[in-house]
Amino acid sequence: MTAQSASGTLASYMSANGKGSLTTDDLYKLSQNTNGNTPPAVSQAANYMLQNPSVYKQIETHDVGGADGKSGVGNFQWAAQGGLGAAGNTPGAGSTPSTPPPPYSSGAPGAGSAPPPYSATPPAGSAPPPYAGATSGAGQMNTQSASGTLASYMNANGKGSLTTDDLYKLSQNTNGNTPPAVSQAANYMLQNPSVYNQIETHDVGGADGKSGVGNFQWAAQGGLNASGVA
Repeated sequence: MTAQSASGTLASYMSANGKGSLTTDDLYKLSQNTNGNTPPAVSQAANYMLQNPSVYKQIETHDVGGADGKSGVGNFQWAAQGGLGAAGNTPGAGSTPSTPPPPYSSGAPGAGSAPPPYSATPPAGSAPPPYAGATSGAGQMNTQSASGTLASYMNANGKGSLTTDDLYKLSQNTNGNTPPAVSQAANYMLQNPSVYNQIETHDVGGADGKSGVGNFQWAAQGGLNASGVA
């Protein structure tokens, strides 16, 4: 799947269902088929946008500057008609021109983030244990390390929970002062929505895109490995 084809799929879905806009939270719910009747192609298109936040940023800021995670149907229609140019036909993270990415990827480490070690010092007592989770390559971030980074950031900044929209804004550094490792950790969660689903539903069933700090702390301490799902 490409940005152009994913945009066309989403634009068609929105028009058919009377939806004027989609947020990053909406994309997450579509990718996870939380309502039980999302067409597979729509789930795959939503998953594409989550896995390629820089592409989604170009689309959602086409009409209005400033990334807020919300995109109108007109932006998707623009991208579907070639608005992104050659980039619109380039396969994004985790996809090929002929094979769209599955909406439910495995809990294995995800596509393409290779951040430096998180260097910020978290508050006393909140530092996660050494990251022993499976890696996605030498030096690359994994589920456990990404969760630890986000948990430390949340503790340091008094944030009890994060939504998918929050993750998108962190990944794009919309406030201008997000630590690079935190942006990379947020990007990891966006690129691996099935992993994030397992984390955010650890305490409460039902994917709503919102996860408390305790869920990230659980995953940072190897919770996904212990439960046999990562």
